[in-house]
Amino acid sequence: MAHSYQKRKWFNLGIKRQLQLRILSWILLVIVISSLMSTGIFYYYSNCKIDPIDKGSHIQMHTMKDALAPWALLGISLCGFIALTVALFYPQKIAGPVYRMERGIQNIASGNLTQDIRLRSHDELQDLAREINQMGASLRERLLAAKKSSIYLDAIIQKDLPGYCSEQVVRKLQAESARLKKIFDDFSL
Repeated sequence: MAHSYQKRKWFNLGIKRQLQLRILSWILLVIVISSLMSTGIFYYYSNCKIDPIDKGSHIQMHTMKDALAPWALLGISLCGFIALTVALFYPQKIAGPVYRMERGIQNIASGNLTQDIRLRSHDELQDLAREINQMGASLRERLLAAKKSSIYLDAIIQKDLPGYCSEQVVRKLQAESARLKKIFDDFSL
C-alpha cells in the first residue's frame, strides 16, 4: 500500500494535542523544579562574606552572591530558553508517530491485515511500529492458513459428505462453512 507523507511541520499541536501537552507540562515541571533547586543551592553556598581588596574601588560587594547573581540569572535565563525550545518541539517526536501508529492499528482492527505502519526514518517508536507490523503479518499468515483449511473443508462437505451423513447434518455443516467463509471475506488478506 503506497503512502504519501506531507512535509513535516516544525510545530504542530494539532496531532495528539493532549499527549503533547502532557509531555510538555512534565518537561516544564522538571525544568522549573531543577531551576529552583540549582538557584537555591547556588545562593546557599554563595552567601559567604568577602573582604574588600581595594577600598577605593567603585564596585562595592559584600558577598559572593552580589558578584555572581547577574551571571547566574543570565545563565538560568539562557538555559530556560533552550529548555523551553526543546520542550516545545520534543513532544511532536512522540505524538506524530503515535498518531500514525494509531491510524494503522485502526485499519488493522477494521480487518485490513495488509496495512503496514510506516514511520519516518528518524521517528521515535520505530521498534514498536516494527513489532506491530510483524504482529499483522503473523495474523495474516494464520488467517490465510485457516481460510485455506476452510476452503478444503467446504470442498469435503460439498463433495464427499452427502453420501455418509444425513441431509440435515450436511446442511448444518454447509451453513457453518458459509458463515466461516463470510468471516474470512471480512478481512483484507
